Amino acid sequence: MSKSTILIADDEEQTRFCISLALQMKGYETITAQNGEDALQTIIRMKQTPTPIDLLIADIEMPRLNGEELISKLNDLKLNIPSIIITGFGEKNLVVRLMRLGCRDFIDKPFTPDDIEKRVELLLAKTSENALEKERKEHFALLGEKTSSFVHDLNNILCGTLGYADVARGIVEENHPAYNKIQKIYASARFAAEICKNLLELKNENHTPLKLKTELRAVVERIAEISRTIAAETILITVNTPHHPVWLKTDAELIQQALLNLCINGINAMPDGGKLTITIISDDTSFDPGKKLKPHICIAVADNGCGIAPENIPELFTKNFTTKTNGHGIGLATVKNIVDKHDGWIKVKSIVGKGTEFRIFIPE
Repeated sequence: MSKSTILIADDEEQTRFCISLALQMKGYETITAQNGEDALQTIIRMKQTPTPIDLLIADIEMPRLNGEELISKLNDLKLNIPSIIITGFGEKNLVVRLMRLGCRDFIDKPFTPDDIEKRVELLLAKTSENALEKERKEHFALLGEKTSSFVHDLNNILCGTLGYADVARGIVEENHPAYNKIQKIYASARFAAEICKNLLELKNENHTPLKLKTELRAVVERIAEISRTIAAETILITVNTPHHPVWLKTDAELIQQALLNLCINGINAMPDGGKLTITIISDDTSFDPGKKLKPHICIAVADNGCGIAPENIPELFTKNFTTKTNGHGIGLATVKNIVDKHDGWIKVKSIVGKGTEFRIFIPE
C-alpha cells in the first residue's frame, strides 16, 4: 500500500519541522510550505502527479493566504482535500466559518505530536471510505418511493432556501439586526441538507462502522456548536465533559449523526425556549441501579421541553413512528441503528411538561 502524502503549511519553521518529523516517524510522506500561496500551488502541482496530496495541515495564521482563505481557494478550484486547521484556543466563530467551508477537523495550540497523529489517522481512515461511496449511493433505491420522493422534494426546497439566504448574507450588513437571523437560516438549511444525505444510512443495515480511537469531548463540543447555529436564541445549549480526554473506539461520523438527531429532537421539544445539555459519563449505572454493566461510556442529551407521554416511549425507536404532525419517524430509528452497530444500548426517561433525557451507552 502506498504511503499517504501530507502537506504541512505553516509560517513557523519549527512547527513545520516538528509535525513533519512526527508524521514521518509514523510512515507518512510529508511536504512543507511556508505560506498559504505556496501550499495552494503545491496542491495544484501535485494533483497532476501519481502522488497527489492526501491531507492538508495548515495554520490559520499565514502570510499570502491564511488557513481560511486557503480552504476557500481550494473550494473554488473544486480541490476536495481533507484538512486539519491549526487554530488558537477558543476561536469558536472561526471554527463555525471553517466548518461551513467544509474543513474536516481542527486542533488548538498547543498540541502534542500524539494529538496530531491521532487526528491524521482518523481523517485518512475516513477518506479511504470513498471507495464505499458507490455502495452507499446504491442503497438510495432501497429507501422506497415515499422516502425517496420526500428527500428529492426537500432538497429542491433547500436549494432555493440556501440560494436566497446566501444572497441575503451578501446584501445585509453584519451590524444589521437581521444579520444573525439570516446566518441561522443559512446554517439551518445547510444542516437540513446534511440530514437528507444521512437518511441514506437508515436502510444501510449491512454497513459496518469504521471504528477508530476517537476523542469524544471534541465530538460533543462540535455537536453543541452546530446545534447552537440552528437553535433559537431562547435555547441555551451547554456541555458537561470530564477535564481529561475521553477516548473510545467508535465510528465518529455515525456517533456525530446520532447525537445531532437527539439534539434536534430536544430543540424541537422546546418551541418556547429552554435548556439542552450534552454530558459525557463514564460507566454510568443510574438508569440501571444495581445492575452490573460492562465498561462503557455514556453520552446523555437532556432537555427541559414538553416531554414524551409514557405510552409512546416503547415505540420511540420504531421506524415510521412519530407523534409530530409533519414527522416521518426516521431520526430516533437512525439513532437506535447507529447504537446497535456499536454493540451499545440506549435508554430514555421523560416526564410530560418537564423534559426528556436520552442516554446512549457505547462499550469500551
